[in-house]
Amino acid sequence: MTRAHPRTQAGFGLVELMVGMAIGLVITLGAGTIFIELSQSQKRTQALGRQQAEVTFAMDTLIRDIRRADTIERKGGEYTLSFPGGEPHRYRIKDGALEQKIDDGDFQPLLTGVVAEADAEAPLMTQDASAASWGAWRLHLEIDTDMGGLRRFDMVAVQRQAAVDKDDA
Repeated sequence: MTRAHPRTQAGFGLVELMVGMAIGLVITLGAGTIFIELSQSQKRTQALGRQQAEVTFAMDTLIRDIRRADTIERKGGEYTLSFPGGEPHRYRIKDGALEQKIDDGDFQPLLTGVVAEADAEAPLMTQDASAASWGAWRLHLEIDTDMGGLRRFDMVAVQRQAAVDKDDA
């Protein structure tokens, strides 16, 4: 008499392999999507940080010059800040950049991505009538962000000499 050997299964069947591959594919796609989202988020954060540093530098430079200036004049879209015993500094917005000119050199960009100045509607600098006697200037910048939106920056700077002269009067 021969003994019947029970059949034993060795390995996985086709259905089990297909289910396992499908689960692995879903997990891999999910991990890939998360990686891509994190990478894009990091790029946006770096771009925003870079732009914020550029805006800070440009505004600090402009505010420092306003504080030191004896006189500030506007002719067209160009601002001339005159200093005691020194060459004037000029500022303008041209071709999407806030530019600065020192002495007799060429205009150099301080900040790019600036929305062009509309001469009467949104000038770079305005003097508030109620604060004009003590040299307060409002700064207005509108920046086109790397993410397709606009950010508006409004600050106030005071000419030191005008403020001191006001206090002495």
